[in-house]
Amino acid sequence: MTPPITVTHHQMNIRSILDKEKLNHSNFLDWHRNLRIGLKQEKKDYVLENQTPDEPYALPKDLEHYTTFDMIEHLKEMFGKQARTERFDTMRALHAMKMEENGNVSTHVLKMKSYMDQLERSGFPYPQDLATDIILNPLPNS
Repeated sequence: MTPPITVTHHQMNIRSILDKEKLNHSNFLDWHRNLRIGLKQEKKDYVLENQTPDEPYALPKDLEHYTTFDMIEHLKEMFGKQARTERFDTMRALHAMKMEENGNVSTHVLKMKSYMDQLERSGFPYPQDLATDIILNPLPNS
């Protein structure tokens, strides 16, 4: 008789994040980040970085002959241009921001911070000092 599988509370949280964040055409970067976090927590992140032997998985027909590594590389290729475009657009918006005279500083800082958070999620974080300088630079002299 096979012993029951025990799942820790922590593993259930990671699985619920992965279950909640299903891959679609607009969320590859978030999905991939969550996948890496979940696999790293379960000490299985090696499947994303290295070729692994073929294993029998129940996969859609167009991916059934892919190894895990090849599947992730294929998804990166499919969604990489979109992710690059999103990152470029976020960077452009961040650097184009100017706070108007008598504008709300809190609103300005929060908006810029949201752009920086997007860049961090896509794997391109700013160092803290540079982020502070970028946020302060468009403030008016007043």
